[in-house]
Amino acid sequence: MAIYHLNARGCSPSTGAGAVRKAAYQSGQALVEERSGRLCDYARKERVTAQGLALPAAAPPIDRGTLWNEAERVWAEAGGGKELVAQRFQLALPGGLGERGRLACGRDLCARLPAQAGAR
Repeated sequence: MAIYHLNARGCSPSTGAGAVRKAAYQSGQALVEERSGRLCDYARKERVTAQGLALPAAAPPIDRGTLWNEAERVWAEAGGGKELVAQRFQLALPGGLGERGRLACGRDLCARLPAQAGAR
C-alpha cells in the first residue's frame, strides 16, 4: 500500500520561524534575509531533489527571495505580532511513483493550494 505524508505549518517571524529562512531551507538555496541582513545558506543541501515556486496565475514573475522578503517587510510595517507570514507544506510521496510521478503529483498539489488557501 502506498502511503504519503503531508505536513502544513505556518511561519511567523515573531517565533523565530522567518519566511525567508524557511524558504531557503526548504528549497536548498542561499537567500538573504533583508530584515536582519543575515545570509541563510542552504545551497549545498543534497536532500532537496526538486524545488519550485507556485504563484497564482495573475501574479507577476518573482523570485523566492524577493517574495518572502516582501512578505516579511509588510508584516513588520503592520506592527509584527504573531500573524503568519507564510504557510509551508512538506510532502513525502511513495518511492513507487518514481521521480517523474512524484514531481507531477507535487506540482499538481501546489497548483491547487492557492485556491484552497483563499477559500478559508
